[in-house]
Amino acid sequence: MKTIVVLFHPTPDKSARNKLIETQIKALPYVTYHTVSSTTIDAAAEQALLKQYDRIVFQYPIYWYNLPGCGKLYLDAVLDKEMFKGKHIKVVNTTGAPKFVYKKPEVLFNIWQNIAGYCGMTYEEPFILYAMEKESKINELKAQLAK
Repeated sequence: MKTIVVLFHPTPDKSARNKLIETQIKALPYVTYHTVSSTTIDAAAEQALLKQYDRIVFQYPIYWYNLPGCGKLYLDAVLDKEMFKGKHIKVVNTTGAPKFVYKKPEVLFNIWQNIAGYCGMTYEEPFILYAMEKESKINELKAQLAK
């Protein structure tokens, strides 16, 4: 499935965990990586880019149980209910804390399930790389994206 990964990160070059995922995933032949680190967004250009893909993956670090500000601004500017109908949506997160800190990790994805439903998208199982998890866990993500 033709896939674009949109990384929301204000300082992507300083994020070892997100860079690790990017390095391994963008090597897949059907995946394109696109980084959003600015609060200046050309909505028309971004929509034109996303229209080319069957699956849109939003990757970002968890900031206070939410996405970074650049991600929220991006979604507000770019999301269009009709444009995304029929596409697949997946979320990939990294955390600065170990898994036990997140008592109910499923609540991190409520927004995405609702966006998928509202836009007529197929919601795919999310992926979280918690702090202190081994690099080999990224192989699970590769397998998920191969579907």
